[in-house]
Amino acid sequence: MADYPSLATRPASAAGRRVAAVAYAPEGDRLALATAGPAFEVSLREGASPGPWVPLGAPRSDLSALAWSSAAELLVAGDDRQPGAPDRIWSLAGTAARFGKPTGAAFTAAPVAALAPIGDGGRLAVAVRVGEETQVWDAAPPTAGRDVELTPRRVLLRVPAPAGPVSLSVR
Repeated sequence: MADYPSLATRPASAAGRRVAAVAYAPEGDRLALATAGPAFEVSLREGASPGPWVPLGAPRSDLSALAWSSAAELLVAGDDRQPGAPDRIWSLAGTAARFGKPTGAAFTAAPVAALAPIGDGGRLAVAVRVGEETQVWDAAPPTAGRDVELTPRRVLLRVPAPAGPVSLSVR
């Protein structure tokens, strides 16, 4: 908490919402919060100043992952539980303490379990559930202005699918 003194003295508020994920920006004092449950929302805090809640996802979407690809870009994945509906990864570009609408998106039939930037954020590690296994893909992050199918550059790892949540960290 030393790098985030405002959080140590002033708790982050999500009135009426259950916070499902928290992600600290790689630089500065930005914190992203995401709510749980249907029609999840994301909020950005800079220092002690809360930003507005930005609704994302379909009414039946659940948050599945939240990660910063750079100090100014947040990636959010949503799991649409409607049969046959694809999961999506949205790219949100933020300036100051505000987020606009998603700048780009990528969709996949495989449920997204976790996200992590690789290197400078030009690549993305995506954990997806495929059949009875979890695969970690090396993929391009969503491109601005586009909503395209997420395709792996390569599969980095295949493991039996765990019963619980999945987390990723790339160094």
